[in-house]
Amino acid sequence: MPEAAADEAAADTAFAKHVLPEINVLFRVARSITRHDADAEDLVQDTLLRAFRAIERFDGRHPRAWLLTIMRNALSDTGLSKGGT
Repeated sequence: MPEAAADEAAADTAFAKHVLPEINVLFRVARSITRHDADAEDLVQDTLLRAFRAIERFDGRHPRAWLLTIMRNALSDTGLSKGGT
């Protein structure tokens, strides 16, 4: 298996192991922050995309804390706040 394919497979495996089990928690937190399902879904999607792009730098410890930090940063970048304004 070429090195790039092995790296991609490892990233996919890490994402499935550390990120996917936390999606429900991410949505609940996003929903409590934004108070709107659509905004919460957008925030979770942005969080997941950022996590996917950064998974190779993740050390495997404390995935929920890592993801919530990504969500907090995504929230400040998007300007969403309570009530979706």
